[in-house]
Amino acid sequence: VLGACVTLRGFAVESQIMRRELPLLLLISMIVTMLASDRMLVGEGSELDRGDAIVLLLLLSLFLYINITDILRRHPEDALMRQASSRGEKRLQKRHIFYILLGIPGLWLAGEITVDNAVKIALSLGVPEVLVGLSVIAVGTSLPELVTSVAAALRGQASLALGNVVGSNLLNVLFILPITALPGALPVSEENIVDIWAALLFTALVTLFAFTSRLRLSRWEGVVLLVGYLLYVGWRYTL
Repeated sequence: VLGACVTLRGFAVESQIMRRELPLLLLISMIVTMLASDRMLVGEGSELDRGDAIVLLLLLSLFLYINITDILRRHPEDALMRQASSRGEKRLQKRHIFYILLGIPGLWLAGEITVDNAVKIALSLGVPEVLVGLSVIAVGTSLPELVTSVAAALRGQASLALGNVVGSNLLNVLFILPITALPGALPVSEENIVDIWAALLFTALVTLFAFTSRLRLSRWEGVVLLVGYLLYVGWRYTL
């Protein structure tokens, strides 16, 4: 998603995202990698258990606390917050609530249909499910995020585009992943370990690009990210 946005239009990285969100995403990626790989070091099967899930949820709570505190602190002087406040003073319309209530089950139903049919495709073609997850499901579930980020990038709203990508990844790692591990241990295969390490390396690459390019992400860096993803998926298909 980020590679597509940057390829279409290079943009500057807001200092706050560079100073806090990107390093935090890199740190969280390292923590997840260690949690998923720790048992392999002693020759046991890897998994994310309930304890790992609680650690990630606690990190999510800390992240939300820091961000909410920062928003409240910057509220009076932040132009975007003043604009949001002025809009929030308008009377809440019933149709907004209706759209939210309609959209929640719609997202769930779309996810169920996507996963179910992707698994059927994998079984019929003899393709490992993990590879379908890396390609079909990953693209399908990222389409809303892709549309939002690309639209923001084309309008010159770089912070919104990058913040959308970083925030989505943080939520996936700190909320979605631990929620799935809370009912019981979530097995982590060797293939999953490879994917987790790949995600860590791509996160480090984005952080490196932003630091070494004077807080800018250029189009050639976006191309590198896109080509890197395609090469990685192609390589995984050959394993």
